[in-house]
Amino acid sequence: MKLELVNRLLEVEMTISYKGKMRIIDKLVIDTGAAHTLISSDIVEDIGIYFENGDPLVSAYGIGGE
Repeated sequence: MKLELVNRLLEVEMTISYKGKMRIIDKLVIDTGAAHTLISSDIVEDIGIYFENGDPLVSAYGIGGE
């Protein structure tokens, strides 16, 4: 894993594999103080990852609010 410091933020590239399909997310910011990892559903919907009824949802709050 190659970490880069860009504008005082840690960035990395991540590969997600799901049901035989693959997606590379570049410039993923690592938040070392976060309780959860968040990935926009818009980024992974093309490989078949999406919300379904009954999926648990997590609310995220940060310094800027909700």
